[in-house]
Amino acid sequence: METTALQEIFDYPSLALGLNVASHSKDISLCLYYFQRLSTRTMRLSAMEEWTIGLVGESAEVLDCLKKVLFHDHPLDQSYKKILTEIGDTLWYLSAIATELGIDINTIADLDSISKTSEPMDVGEWAQETVARCISLSRDAKKAAQIPTSNNKMLVRMGIYDVLVRVQILCLDLNLDFTQALVFNAEKLQERYPDGFSAKASLFRCVK
Repeated sequence: METTALQEIFDYPSLALGLNVASHSKDISLCLYYFQRLSTRTMRLSAMEEWTIGLVGESAEVLDCLKKVLFHDHPLDQSYKKILTEIGDTLWYLSAIATELGIDINTIADLDSISKTSEPMDVGEWAQETVARCISLSRDAKKAAQIPTSNNKMLVRMGIYDVLVRVQILCLDLNLDFTQALVFNAEKLQERYPDGFSAKASLFRCVK
């Protein structure tokens, strides 16, 4: 998918409305549909190296937030929006990688059917392993961008599936709303980059 072409055909206000409506109904698959298309508003063309670095970096930010909850006595309820914001940033980069490779993330995993685990979960270990999976996915994505064979793209699809499922299980265990992470990200980027992404706006964090 060429993001420049996508930016010409998508009606971003309608996509933002669709995401909010789908979030209220807790339809994760539909939220991912709107979110991926909405995310192209702040994408640059052919920037796979940037997307992969961002995916790993933002997933590590989620882990850092959880570290403060687990070991620094930060209350989870007071860290709710921060954690979801970092999850949303992680999913933005995941979406960018998928878009660059022509993959629709809403068709990869049925996250709505996943239930909370009955066994106690080591949240810290789970989050660390999720970062490791993001690193592995980043390697596969860069390879698929350079050598776009069906096998290489399948590895990326499997990696995206793995990360999406792990994030949803983490959200369920912590009583976080996966769909809200998508909404937070979309709202933040609309405020930060109302006219689309630019290096200048990124540098000065211009908010109009």
